[in-house]
Order: sequence, then structure tokens, then C-alpha cells
Amino acid sequence: MKKNLLFATMVSVAMAFGFTACEEDEDEEFSTTQVTISFDVNGGQGTAKAITTREGDYVPLPSDGISKEGYNLKGWSTSPNGPVISFYAAPGQNATLYAIWGIIEYNHYIEVEATAKVSDPWDNQFWFKSNIPFNEGDKWEFTMKVKADAAAEIGTQTHKAPGAYIHYVGIGNVPFTTEWKEFKAEGTFEAAQQDGFTIAFNLNDFADANKYYFDDFSLKIGGKEAITNGSLEEGDDVSCFFSKEKGLGGDPVPSRVIKVVK
Repeated sequence: MKKNLLFATMVSVAMAFGFTACEEDEDEEFSTTQVTISFDVNGGQGTAKAITTREGDYVPLPSDGISKEGYNLKGWSTSPNGPVISFYAAPGQNATLYAIWGIIEYNHYIEVEATAKVSDPWDNQFWFKSNIPFNEGDKWEFTMKVKADAAAEIGTQTHKAPGAYIHYVGIGNVPFTTEWKEFKAEGTFEAAQQDGFTIAFNLNDFADANKYYFDDFSLKIGGKEAITNGSLEEGDDVSCFFSKEKGLGGDPVPSRVIKVVK
């Protein structure tokens, strides 16, 4: 009888200690401390609602309802200048997270849409214009990037102004592939190119309908750059680029620049 009583007492004591340990573990694992996490849009527009949660809980990072013109939301940080955090566990006190914005960067390129050939290789054309006249004997170097929806080889001519033909010799034939490729050419202006300012691309040398894309122009004549805004990244100046597209005929018009996020 005494042995049974002793055993029962030991069990009761063990269970008491066990429950106490479990309760202490539970208190450590599940904090009841309530904290508020605020979101500072850091120069942006809109608001992100504060979140009240428990210490140690993971905090969902908002992405909707806020914006900043010319920027995209990179993420959130514990300081106004970053770095961006990938997740956030609530600390033991109220805290503020800051939106981190990144400038939206764009690629710019010229697009020319050529319809199928009706009568001539110049039914659809593209031109770039030099700020320096072509003089017999002057050396020139030219580079650009090109691609097309369908592979094609396009001939070039020399014009005075866009559409004002001078000579069938330009900068040679330009191969287009379906991937961006750099085209390079160099030479010396011939007598027949004297007083030219413009190189024309006869887009209907390829008879089918096609779209052509141009970027990163550089024409150096006697070592001097002759094209304004050849990168197409310096504002909206397209004063050196002209097109006649979509089979519409008429006079050349300033080329269309396409702007896409990098």
C-alpha cells in the first residue's frame, strides 16, 4: 500500500513538472506580444495598410495600391535606402518598412512595317540622315543594329533629302536576321555621292511583307559623328530618321520609335 502511494506521488510530481515545462515551451514558441508594422511608400503614391501581428510572425509585404511615376517597386526594406528584404518576421516592437523604388529602364528602337512589294523595291523605305554632307573622297564608318521578322537582304542608295534620289550606291547591302545583329561598313564617298546627306533602304528588295527594326546608329565622317540621337535614348529627337511604310506612299515622315521595358 505504501509503495503504491509513493509511486502515485512520484507520478503526480512528474506530471506537474511536465505540464509546467510544456506550458513554458508553448509560451516561448507562441508570443502574445502584439506589434504594428507600418509601410512608408517612400516618395511613392498611394498607401499600404499597416498590419498588427504577433512578435515573430511573418509579415506579408504589399505590392498593390502604390506606385511611383517612372519607377517600379523593387521591394521593401527596414531603412529608406535599402537593401531590399525577401521576407520579414515581426520584431518585439512596432516597426516601419520602406518601399524601395527602381527607375524603369527602356529599350528604344525604330520599327518600319513594309507591305508586300507592289511595283518597286522602294515601295517601302527607311532613311537615316547625316548632319554632315557627303563629299567625294571623305572616309566614312557606319554601324547599327538591325533585325527583322523574316530574314532579308536590303539594298541601299544615296539621297540628298529623304526621297530625293542621287545615286544607287549607298553603304552596301544590309543583311537582316530574326535576331539583333550589328552591321558594320566603311568606305570613301564616290563622286556620284557628292552633296548627299541621306542613305535610303529599299525595303521591298525583299518582296514579302516584313517588319524591320533599327537601333544604335553611328555614322562617322572624317572621324566626326554625323547622326543625332543614334542611340534613340536621348529624348524624342528623331530628326535623322524617316520612313515610308505600310504601303501608304506619300512623303517620308519621321520614323516611329518603339519603347519597351528592359
